[in-house]
Amino acid sequence: MSAGDRSQTLQFVLLILTGLTGVVDAESFLSFGHVFTANMTGNVVLIAFAIAGVHGLSVARSVTALVGFLTGVTLGARMALHLDGRNASRVLAAALFVQAASLFAATALAIGREASPADRPVHLYVAIALTSLAMGVQNVTALKLGVPGLAPNVLTTALTGIAGDSLFGSHNPVWTRRVMSVGAMFAGALSGVWLWHLSAVWPLMTAAAISAVCGLAMSGDESHVAVAP
Repeated sequence: MSAGDRSQTLQFVLLILTGLTGVVDAESFLSFGHVFTANMTGNVVLIAFAIAGVHGLSVARSVTALVGFLTGVTLGARMALHLDGRNASRVLAAALFVQAASLFAATALAIGREASPADRPVHLYVAIALTSLAMGVQNVTALKLGVPGLAPNVLTTALTGIAGDSLFGSHNPVWTRRVMSVGAMFAGALSGVWLWHLSAVWPLMTAAAISAVCGLAMSGDESHVAVAP
């Protein structure tokens, strides 16, 4: 496989993970009591809303998600210490397997409890912690890979870049990846809601399976990419 093909594989996997972020947030918002476990920008805002007394929100649930995410970031950052341009794909594969394991564990907790997760608060909080941990690992690893225009958990910068580059007529590969990342997260969130209507287990199971497949896809790859400092 050529270096260009390997780079394309990495970009495709990061795009898939952006869609996966939408799936996870659809599940967490609908099943875990209006909390985000992937999008921490939205989650911090929800914490503020909960403190202000907005009905249906919970400081405890949102803080659990935030702590779980930061734990995942810490774990992913330690794994990323071994990340350089020569072994980027192997480190990403390892991170994806950790992510998949966390999501499969959350799936196991959700089976049989889809209708009323709040009836089992321990299971609910563990599921929140596991899914947010998985997303923390994903986010820090993607950021360290530093592929321009692809940050699976954050779209605000991508949207800014899309609009800003359009004003200056700059339709470069980064602009294209930003557009694709926005579309991927939208499609992931939409798919997550559709899957949730079938069963609250399906979004988690799908996200776990996608993580595992992406990990397998990257495990034999040898991408040479720039790594962010």
